[in-house]
Amino acid sequence: MGLQNRTRNLCVPSGRFNLKYNLIMKKILAITAIVIISGFSLLAQAPPTPPENAGGNGGPVGGGAPIGSGVVLLIAMAAGYGGKKVFDLGKEKLGK
Repeated sequence: MGLQNRTRNLCVPSGRFNLKYNLIMKKILAITAIVIISGFSLLAQAPPTPPENAGGNGGPVGGGAPIGSGVVLLIAMAAGYGGKKVFDLGKEKLGK
C-alpha cells in the first residue's frame, strides 16, 4: 500500500504544486498545437510554377558543372579517415 501511494504522488503532483503543474502542461499543449497547426498551413501552399526553359534545350540537369575536383577531394578524405581508423585499431591492439 505504501508503494502505491508513493508512485501515485510521483505521477500527479498535489497541493500547491498542482497549479504550477497545470500551468506547465497548458503551455506545453499550446506550443504543441501551434507547431502542428503551422505545419498544416505550410502543406496547404501551392507549389511554384516551373521555369520556362525546364527541359526545353536538352542540356544536362546540373548545367554542365565540373565534378572532377570534388570527387578527388571526397576520395582523399575517405582514404584519410580509413587510415586513421586502421592506425587507431593498431594502437588499441598494441595497448592490450
